Amino acid sequence: MSEDRIDPETLAAFLDGRLSPAERARVLKIVAEDPEGYDLLADATRLKAELETDAGRTMRPMVGKRATGWRWWLVALPAAIAAGLAAVALWPKTDGEFSPVELAARVRVVGAAGEGSLAARLGPTWDQPGWSVSRGEGEDVIEPARAFRLGVRATDVEIALGAGDTVALRPVAAELAELAAGVDGGAAAAALYRGIVARGPSTPLAERAEAAAAVRSLMADSPWFDLGAWTEAARVALAAGEDGFVRRSGREVRRLIERLVARRDGEAVAALLRELEQARANDQLAVLQNRLDRIIVAAAR
Repeated sequence: MSEDRIDPETLAAFLDGRLSPAERARVLKIVAEDPEGYDLLADATRLKAELETDAGRTMRPMVGKRATGWRWWLVALPAAIAAGLAAVALWPKTDGEFSPVELAARVRVVGAAGEGSLAARLGPTWDQPGWSVSRGEGEDVIEPARAFRLGVRATDVEIALGAGDTVALRPVAAELAELAAGVDGGAAAAALYRGIVARGPSTPLAERAEAAAAVRSLMADSPWFDLGAWTEAARVALAAGEDGFVRRSGREVRRLIERLVARRDGEAVAALLRELEQARANDQLAVLQNRLDRIIVAAAR
């Protein structure tokens, strides 16, 4: 890998966790400073999940369970990137897709992954977006607040997994599972996240994407789920001092506005999103943070 470019083989090794700490830090530095490198990482993350998902579907009938250590995508990924396929939306960014897996991959929070790393970097209340939480409330949360909170927690799960922090993972995944279990047909989605907690950061990316998609589908692909997923990624990014995530999110914000104004229950939050987008475009971070906080309070209750 050159000092200012990421070659396909290095990118594949980064996604699989095979780089040394120094090499990983170099990749993160390039991604932080180079918009093209940032886009390449986002595209490769989507491509890796798609390849693993397709491969898992093919392998299950033959082996009866997901093969461990199976990394044929390490061959496919560099080849696909070299052929220019990373720019193709193999995991399409349609109006209905705000994948928590992808969003979390765009948020750089901790420098050194490990237990307690999120609390050390962001403080012990890093996972408290601004609503009160009490045990046993899974069945009592009304729509669309449930969809919003599920989106938030799905992103939190991915952030914790990316940080290698199972201490942070357990409570956010437990709340997500409780919220999902409170919906008719939600037991299966809740079980997927309990499995993720059991395996921790070693959970294959495809299984994580599958779990997030299951919860989103449970909410009928609600824009409130997508709003929760995006706002939590933005909140954590700002808390970590990484405002690049928000600066690059104009398209996502505008898409959320379009989808929310089409719903009678989304007009008030859409108005706040318009103010947030104006603040983002004008680089007014203090105003943006205020509107983000207000959106979280309004959408989660």
